[in-house]
Amino acid sequence: MSDYDSGGPPALADGEHRRLASLLRAAARERRPVEPLSARYPQLTVADARRIRDSALADRLAEGEELAGAVASPGRAGEPRIAWITDAMVMAHGQVALGDLIDPHVEPRLALRLTRSLPDPIGSVCDLVRASQGLRLCLEVVDSRYCSGPVTAADEIADNCGTSKVFVAGETAAPGAEALAHGAIDALVMLGASLARRQGGLEAGTLLVAPLSGA
Repeated sequence: MSDYDSGGPPALADGEHRRLASLLRAAARERRPVEPLSARYPQLTVADARRIRDSALADRLAEGEELAGAVASPGRAGEPRIAWITDAMVMAHGQVALGDLIDPHVEPRLALRLTRSLPDPIGSVCDLVRASQGLRLCLEVVDSRYCSGPVTAADEIADNCGTSKVFVAGETAAPGAEALAHGAIDALVMLGASLARRQGGLEAGTLLVAPLSGA
């Protein structure tokens, strides 16, 4: 499991997960939004959505991108959801190429970038802070691949929660521990633990991004 719960069993076949992941990637690449997946597949579950999200990541990695970290996006019930970040999604500066996106908006986040590796399991946020340069301010560019219409939690997760790009203010210290209230600590630990389980540990340079002030 890569998120807090399993989300129940998948309703779609593996081939459909891969096909829908390709559909969403094509929508982003061509800047042509598609209808929410649940409109065509009302049986779509959160477990399906995670498989679609992970299939899209696998395709990006196969094309040469590298997994750089993850974002905890606030869920509707207050639980964070995971969105993957690859190296191609990390901006070196604060300028966004709007011509590459559909309808983006920017949200403030907190980030930790590890300066040394950590083994699995990750026990606490203290483990993460000690292995990083401390909290940094981060901007997340969110760009949904869906056109207008009702969007479910499963739709959002399948679309990598809309996470398209992130920018970390490298030398700018973030606010203090009070900014980690309302679930952001849990989000950082969940991200670190999930990635560590997936990869057998966390490598130096891993980027973890959490809500600035919870859900």
